[in-house]
Amino acid sequence: SRQFLQLFLVGHSLMSLTEASDRIMGKVDVSSHKEEHRKAAYVKAQKTKIRRLYDIANVLASIGLVKKTDGERRSRPTFLWI
Repeated sequence: SRQFLQLFLVGHSLMSLTEASDRIMGKVDVSSHKEEHRKAAYVKAQKTKIRRLYDIANVLASIGLVKKTDGERRSRPTFLWI
């Protein structure tokens, strides 16, 4: 949760949870993984991270620090630091 909050504080005022996850975990090209179990483990870890970030974002929204928005050109909800 600290890393997620830090992303907003260093100037990323609008971001999707996928973008936040990539910035926190590092973006990995899963097509480069030759072993299927390693690829599946990474994808599972990223989905879990996104779910946790969604939980954190909802808490931050409930206390008025971020707002959920339909970001431009994004299919998933984005969050705006307010």
